[in-house]
Amino acid sequence: TVDIDAGVPIQTIESPSHKLQMTPDIPSNGSKLRVELAPNDTIPNKDLILRYQMGGATTQTTVLTDTTDQGGHFALYLVPALDYDIDEIVPKDVVFLMDTSGSQSGDPLAKAQELMRRMVNGLNPDDTFSIIDFANTTTRLSPIPLDNTSRNRSRALDYINSLTANGGTELLNGIREVLRFPTAERGRLRSIVLLTDGYIGNEAAVIAEVQRELADGNRLYSFGVGSGVNRFLIDRLAEVGRGTSQVIRHDEPTDEVAERFFQQINNPVLTNIELEWQGVGESPEIYPLAAPDLFVNQPLVIFGRKPDVQDGTLNITGTMAGGDRYEQSIPVSFTPGEGSGAIAQLWGRARIKDLMNDMYSGETVSGVEAVTETALAYRLLSQYTAFVAVSEEVRVDPDGTRRTVQVPVELPEGVSYEGIFGPDATVNAGQLATTSRLQTNANFAPPARAAAGASRSDHSTLQLYQPPQVLGRPQSPTDSGVRHGEDTTTQPPVIIAPELEEFEQDDGLEQLERLSGIESLEIMGLDHPLEQAEQTQLETSLAQHLSYALNVNLEESGTVTWQVRVRNGRVTQVLWDEEQSTAVDQDTLNELRRSLQSWQLESDVDVRLTITVAW
Repeated sequence: TVDIDAGVPIQTIESPSHKLQMTPDIPSNGSKLRVELAPNDTIPNKDLILRYQMGGATTQTTVLTDTTDQGGHFALYLVPALDYDIDEIVPKDVVFLMDTSGSQSGDPLAKAQELMRRMVNGLNPDDTFSIIDFANTTTRLSPIPLDNTSRNRSRALDYINSLTANGGTELLNGIREVLRFPTAERGRLRSIVLLTDGYIGNEAAVIAEVQRELADGNRLYSFGVGSGVNRFLIDRLAEVGRGTSQVIRHDEPTDEVAERFFQQINNPVLTNIELEWQGVGESPEIYPLAAPDLFVNQPLVIFGRKPDVQDGTLNITGTMAGGDRYEQSIPVSFTPGEGSGAIAQLWGRARIKDLMNDMYSGETVSGVEAVTETALAYRLLSQYTAFVAVSEEVRVDPDGTRRTVQVPVELPEGVSYEGIFGPDATVNAGQLATTSRLQTNANFAPPARAAAGASRSDHSTLQLYQPPQVLGRPQSPTDSGVRHGEDTTTQPPVIIAPELEEFEQDDGLEQLERLSGIESLEIMGLDHPLEQAEQTQLETSLAQHLSYALNVNLEESGTVTWQVRVRNGRVTQVLWDEEQSTAVDQDTLNELRRSLQSWQLESDVDVRLTITVAW
């Protein structure tokens, strides 16, 4: 059951994925609606997609409020007009990035190709474009942007029709390729259009790459293609890319989706949006911190919290598509005891999202603490919190025999079994082969919320260090070729140093200082003090590891403090303690973090450590 309170009248509602039953709330004047699934449409093999349209002849605003123990909360909705005339269409450069991995085999790839054909044919005469596809490797239509001519469109359509789906989803390779693709002439801004199902496990690395490398003014628009896409990745990439996200099922018509996209990409409804609070008391804490642009057919939602629950006015300014200035003032009032707490929880989610967006390049101690505190205060699931059910009745004999049961799961609707597991795979329902393959095939692992800065590549393997080769370094791509090899940097490989008995601690530190400039290492127990022998052994192990793994020469003096979690001898979390550190150079931090992530200890080591590195 879904209860909708839009704040403004709902024009239409539909679901391309399920059959619905709807009950309107008559006193709400059309702004509230209850939606339920029809009894005969409940197979859990696809996402529930619910779309409703609201709006009128002009851009509308509405505010919903909530009051809880944490203060007054509000949600500001900016709803664009249903019909919007654009007097001037700005010439643009569009680079399409297509997922052609094995999980796209069958209906998803056919739908992506259909959508691509519609988009190529819908470009404006003065636009430029190109196409890049990725699986294990990346391929591109052209080395430079192409003018939108009949001949180039024909080339593009032939290229699209020739695509096949196979291999792993190396999205990071594709993102890097599109971000370094030659810029268009005449200084026009670029729009990157990504089509993927998002079945990867290194979301944090991909999002961080877009955050760091996307040029100012350029935008990334993401399309999730299929019945069970990784919405976390699709939405976050669009958010950090200052674009929009859409999901299209394999059985949906593409004309409406493409038309809506071109309405958005040709010109945003409102840009340079700024919010200013007028009223007594402290200003509200608003998320997202930087308001994104307002696009056609996609409302913009801003969340705020005012701890002192004092009423005020929110002033909104921006620039409309034609260049005119937009101004509006919205009164915000809080009534004690008003609301169900839903707006408060939405504010908590928005704050957590903003905090996590700051940690895709690497987790920090203060960031993790802020996310955890917010999640606990607002009773939310997050990267660091979970809901735990405690049964009052004991149903299991703790001394009994343990039994492992493999539970089969449904493949997402429309996804090809052969595309995931290969053409030679066979189904053996009696042995639940599907489940065992799901457990061993990394390409179909459910989209995990990978810890920021600790992404895992689908093909990461255990490797031995062999001097002078340096493992885990980015390979320099060749400029002459179109294809590039698989990326090996998303999860640092484990580097096995020689036996510790061969080295003395002083020798290890001297070697480390000679190679990288690091003068001292100090390791302390975070939960309890370490024995002197244990501390010495850990410091010796880390010094020897960094001597082989670290690829940096530190010249200016500085210190960095980390909080490191080790489980079963493997480093599972590395948090930068920015308050205890003096070095803030991002390249240095990334290299130290990468090296710490590949540190391996004895398999029974389970400890939390504070590590201080000085040079």
